[in-house]
Amino acid sequence: MNQRNIRTLHRWTAIATALPFACVVLSGILLQLKKEFSWIQPRTLSGSDGGGPLLTLDSLLALSAAVPEADVAGWNDVERIDIRPDKRIAKIRCRNHRELQIDLHSGEVLSSRFRRSDIIESVHDGSFIHPAVKYAVFLPSGIAVFLLWITGLVLAGKRKKRRGSS
Repeated sequence: MNQRNIRTLHRWTAIATALPFACVVLSGILLQLKKEFSWIQPRTLSGSDGGGPLLTLDSLLALSAAVPEADVAGWNDVERIDIRPDKRIAKIRCRNHRELQIDLHSGEVLSSRFRRSDIIESVHDGSFIHPAVKYAVFLPSGIAVFLLWITGLVLAGKRKKRRGSS
């Protein structure tokens, strides 16, 4: 393949991947910072040191249902529960992207905050638009960006070689 064809391939690949790549890069930057900004992901709090009994899953569900903004009526409204024994809390992630942090001993709801990191992750992998976009657009774009890297190296190497031979 001659240098002109490589430049053309490089240019059109860059144009075709610009938007998906921008989504990946910008959302990736936000994900790198998610622990630094509670706007993206709520900070993890600590529960009480009390030695009382740990809460059951049913009691965690009942406590979650008592928080109006969590919009929890049953287990179908809970995406996942993350138990942090060292912090003595349970993080309940609701389907509406609300995160509750509940003290495992006292049952106190320590925090009820909106969690944006999951939305940012879905933008990062393309599934925010539609699950198929992840594989039909973002995966080929990732492969194309790898191709950009290779063609860029080839073009840079040929340019350096041309300058050195003059």
